[in-house]
Amino acid sequence: MAGKNNKNCSCKKSKLEQKLIESEEKFRLLMELATDGVLVVHNGKIKEVNYYLAKMCGYTIDEVLDTDLASFFHPDDIETIEKIYEKPLQDDSALAVHELTLICKNGHLVDAEVIAGRFIFKNKPSNLLVVRDISARSWTEGELVKARQLESITALSGGIAHDYNNLLTAIIGNITLAQTYLDPDDKVFLLLSQALAASQTAKDLTKKLIAFSKGGTPDKKIADVAKLVKSATEFTLSGSNLKCNYQFPENLPPVEVDSRQIGQAIHNVIMNAREAMPQGGPLEVSAENVKRDDDLPGLRNGKYVKISITDQGKGIPEKNLNRIFNPYFSTKKLGDKKGTGLGLSICHSIIKKHGGNVIVSSTYGKGATIHIYLPSSNGKVVDQRDAETTEQEIPIFGEGRILVMDDEAMIRKLAGELLTYLGYTVDFALDGSEAVERYKMALDSDAPFVAVILDLTVKGGMGGKKAIQQLAKIDPHVIGILSSGYCNDPLIAEYERHGFRGVVTKPYTIGELGEKLNEVLMNRQN
Repeated sequence: MAGKNNKNCSCKKSKLEQKLIESEEKFRLLMELATDGVLVVHNGKIKEVNYYLAKMCGYTIDEVLDTDLASFFHPDDIETIEKIYEKPLQDDSALAVHELTLICKNGHLVDAEVIAGRFIFKNKPSNLLVVRDISARSWTEGELVKARQLESITALSGGIAHDYNNLLTAIIGNITLAQTYLDPDDKVFLLLSQALAASQTAKDLTKKLIAFSKGGTPDKKIADVAKLVKSATEFTLSGSNLKCNYQFPENLPPVEVDSRQIGQAIHNVIMNAREAMPQGGPLEVSAENVKRDDDLPGLRNGKYVKISITDQGKGIPEKNLNRIFNPYFSTKKLGDKKGTGLGLSICHSIIKKHGGNVIVSSTYGKGATIHIYLPSSNGKVVDQRDAETTEQEIPIFGEGRILVMDDEAMIRKLAGELLTYLGYTVDFALDGSEAVERYKMALDSDAPFVAVILDLTVKGGMGGKKAIQQLAKIDPHVIGILSSGYCNDPLIAEYERHGFRGVVTKPYTIGELGEKLNEVLMNRQN
């Protein structure tokens, strides 16, 4: 009987050992198949680890085994880790979930979600930890916050730019009008020239704000990447002590972009690099063909041209990498020729509107690289027939009756002064409805209007778009000129499709206004 009992015990022991072996094999298989990091910890020491976690931290498995768990996490997380150890073995409550920060072998920090529980491993009370990289989740949440910030700021900047352009129109228009009554050698003429130059700088600022706002819809045309990037770079580096090295492949495809906006974006990045290298040095600018892959968030599938601009400055601290595209974020002091914090924000806004993306990479102390991704033109080629146009700066005089519709009194007064000087007679309307009525009355008189200048937007009233539609019903041959402070409004880019014959964007000079009127009236006669 004793022998039989021993045999039964031996069989039971053998079956138990077999189950333990099978259980351990299943455990190890699950460890290796897991798409998250898995750790087994006993008395604070790592006893088992899967390949995924070791790779996540940049170590080999042997480098991780028998080391302290706490050494792989940020010092701020030590208290949380100690609570994981203290969890009672018999606690049947839900597994604890923590958001901690992993420290990789190269010092890089990784946001991680850690699910921790207690269990028996090899007959010893131990901790099982499942570690998930949530850096992408954090990035997405950060992008959502940034998007909300940009949403409100872009709406605000567009409105400010529109109102600011109205003010500049009065300033620039009156300056150029005053200069027509003065001798160019007169001291007052020279003083006005300085004021005009300052106003033109302010005009450039409004263009930046509009490019940043929703009103800055791109007017896309096929452009040569190398030519576009070189032009913007050389303009920005003019007079600096930086030397630029270009690397552009011969098979680089063109892109379909608003060249002025992309030039502004490149200018902002180059200016940022220039300020990062006050002592001078080499600047590397290159471009290449790439395809969208999972490493490029925020891009649709397709082919892209990747423009890379690398400086040799101090670089960007890791804590600032996700902030440099935020509006008004700047590490430079504010003031004359200092940072406003809008340069890279505007660049980011412009590129996103073109269906691309901007990514920064930097190691502090070793410079920074800005990567700009723009969709390729899908086989379209640059139209070599496009010729550069030049503006005539001498005012062109004319005659006839002009109707000006604008809800701003100072704009109406200025337009009246400019047009009267140019030889026209002028009448005014405060909104589209009044403009339609005045045009209808004049059409039946001996002095009809030869042209109407309509403001695009009118607060609380009919704007230029609807007004020109109603005017066209009254007079199919109406000569309408669109005027707006939103120089990049999509309607401006397609003004002819909406019934206008020309556009004059605010702020305008007496020369620009005279030239535009002469152009549309001459076209009517031909």
